[in-house]
Amino acid sequence: MELGAEEMGRIKREHWSVENRLHHVLDDAFREDRSPAKKSRNNLALIRKFAYNILRIAMLGGDCSKIMTKAIDDFSDDPGLREKYVFNGINSFY
Repeated sequence: MELGAEEMGRIKREHWSVENRLHHVLDDAFREDRSPAKKSRNNLALIRKFAYNILRIAMLGGDCSKIMTKAIDDFSDDPGLREKYVFNGINSFY
């Protein structure tokens, strides 16, 4: 199957829009680029991505704010929310 220039450009833009959104949130909300951690950098990056995914699921479920930084505040302020998503597990979307 051959792709034209427009189709290939659309596919590439879709890919990078996902990448840019994830990295923007990790850099902005989680301050990943400003972390002084050197030896544990990979472990902390994995934990940040877990946190990001839990927050996104809670945002999609309507249990917290639709803005990432406010959702972080919601999780910080509400122990019931943390318990629901962190300790009780997350129901499948399928």
